[in-house]
Order: sequence, then C-alpha cells, then structure tokens
Amino acid sequence: MLLTAYRDFEQRVGVVTTARGAKREMVQDAVARLPQNFKVADVERACPGTSRPTINRALGVFPNKRHFCFIGFHANPTFTRT
Repeated sequence: MLLTAYRDFEQRVGVVTTARGAKREMVQDAVARLPQNFKVADVERACPGTSRPTINRALGVFPNKRHFCFIGFHANPTFTRT
C-alpha cells in the first residue's frame, strides 16, 4: 500500500533531481545580482543551503569575463567585481 501511494505521488509531482553544478550556477546567479562590492556572507544569505567551500569553488571558476579582487583576507572577505 505504501509503495502504491509513493508511485502515485511520484507520478503527480514528477521525479525531482538536481543537476551536477546546480549550486555553482545558483551562486553565480546570486553574485551577478549583488552590488559590485560584496562579502561571502552576502552570497551565503542569497544561497541558503550552500556551503562556504562550494561558494569559494564557484567564485574560483566564475567566467573569465567577471574577475574578482579581494579587498580583505579575513573570516569574511570582501570581493569587488572588476
């Protein structure tokens, strides 16, 4: 009975999957909407559920057309888009 209910639920909702790199794209979209100077904490608030290492990796592979400069090297560094 439980299996039948689950199959019915799956048919109505559809199969939920997450594509590889979805969080990285979410970080990149959030950074594009942030002001020119932003902190990692701003990105964390814009992308709940995304870890700081994932955010750092996403900033490291950001497209070359948008380079970042570090303004501060501390627990919550500030970035600026150039």
